[in-house]
Amino acid sequence: MEPLIIKDDFPDELFHLSASELADYLKQPTLFHLKGRLDKPLFFSVLLHGNEDTGWKMIQQLLKKYTKTELPRSVSVFIGNIHAAKYNLRRLENQPDFNRIWQFDSDLPEYQMAETVYIEMQQRGIFASVDIHNNTGKNPFYGCINRLEVDFIKLAYSFAEPIIYFQQPASVQSNAFSKLCPAITLECGQPGSQAGVDFALNYAERLLNLENFDQLPMPDKKPDILHTFATVKIPPFIDYAYENKNCEVSLKSDLEEQNFKIVPKNSVIAESKVGMPFVITNEKQEDITNELFYEEKGQIKNKVDIIPSMVTLNIDVIRQDCYCYLMEPFEY
Repeated sequence: MEPLIIKDDFPDELFHLSASELADYLKQPTLFHLKGRLDKPLFFSVLLHGNEDTGWKMIQQLLKKYTKTELPRSVSVFIGNIHAAKYNLRRLENQPDFNRIWQFDSDLPEYQMAETVYIEMQQRGIFASVDIHNNTGKNPFYGCINRLEVDFIKLAYSFAEPIIYFQQPASVQSNAFSKLCPAITLECGQPGSQAGVDFALNYAERLLNLENFDQLPMPDKKPDILHTFATVKIPPFIDYAYENKNCEVSLKSDLEEQNFKIVPKNSVIAESKVGMPFVITNEKQEDITNELFYEEKGQIKNKVDIIPSMVTLNIDVIRQDCYCYLMEPFEY
């Protein structure tokens, strides 16, 4: 069960707890509503994945600055998968992914919890939504949006370039909240990096002091946007590992270094004893594997230049999520 606790105070004890200690203190996922000078709240979601703690560290540092002074704007903070965070896991085996429950299309308690958070923020006239994540692989800092409206682009441009635009998976938090307000997902590098915390904190403070989106800059030149057009997965029945020829599929570890870079066509992605091990789907959930990858003498290669993101060496994350996403420059 994942009942939601809603509180209107942020106890001082929370400033001293690591992500792994939150489950013992909070007991359940918790939504905090904190009053500020401007009523429409700035919303943060953190720890939707329990092994991604940059958002939690940032919130601690942000709110600590306002323990004795008024917040410039009301703030709401949703602290998500604290039970997985206790074990430094993305999610527990018996849980759904907390960033795939925001279409509210299941009777599972986690989906009902997510819908309650959504309704709470809808009723409060939310100003903007910021969902904070880490990558397990090597990626730059970047922001993701689900709509191409000006305020969304401003929100992302103020964090980093290039901006990532995606529509799948549709069940993520930012996509749900984009129906209410400008919404963004921040990807803040790998967990444990203070640089990611500092980068997110600087961004959060700028948003907190905004009165409206007209105060956010928009460059004369259109910001660069990359469109995530495909998801690459490996079916669960396939035996795979990195650089291990004893497995059915041996993945190439150097691809992690190519996140956000162009991988020239005919590059070796993996070696396979079972034919094509990848399933690539587009935003309509159509299988486009044969358009992008091919098998030649036991090697899996790309038919066209590709730009991957979120390639990770963490096999557990690949099993729970995907191998990577594929992006393309986007004209708008």
